Amino acid sequence: MLKEQAFGYDICYRRVKHTNELVINGNVYDEIEAVVEFPHMLQAYLEGHRITAGYNGVQSFILVDDQTVAKKVRLI
Repeated sequence: MLKEQAFGYDICYRRVKHTNELVINGNVYDEIEAVVEFPHMLQAYLEGHRITAGYNGVQSFILVDDQTVAKKVRLI
């Protein structure tokens, strides 16, 4: 759904079947399973950085240390 490079990390927020995943450098760090999309946030802490990805009901987003690095409006 959304992909970005920041602070040397390849960050991907994706949906695989009924599971939304936060993938960093090819590794899944957080996930949530849901048949119907609802607002949520997935988080990981790496080398002092907080990486967050999620959906707020209107758009997908990726944050690094509370700064938006990517966002995309989603039509469901």
